[in-house]
Amino acid sequence: MLRMNTMSSISAMTKKMAKPPSWNAMGTGTDNNVAAIYALDSNNVYVGGAFTNAGGVGTIGIAKWDGINWSAMGTGLTGNTPIGIAIHAYANNVYVGGRFTRAGGLTVNNIAVWK
Repeated sequence: MLRMNTMSSISAMTKKMAKPPSWNAMGTGTDNNVAAIYALDSNNVYVGGAFTNAGGVGTIGIAKWDGINWSAMGTGLTGNTPIGIAIHAYANNVYVGGRFTRAGGLTVNNIAVWK
């Protein structure tokens, strides 16, 4: 009598049916270099760099990707060729460190938090 290992068959079928990972565009991207990225989850991805546009949205030095669209974070980061080199998000706060002197119009010294 021929016996089939049901668990092995199910496992093999699942592997065949699973979609392999692939690259996807994040909208139309940014118009210049991205130096930092932080993903809190798939709906809260923050990028910083030397850009002034993300996906057609005017934003300077920092932007948020919600999984579908880009959005500006206030008026962004300006001064000294803004480059967000470090980003960390926790709860509703986004911490950014880099080379900038203004964050959303507020005078800062290379570090700020978005609340």
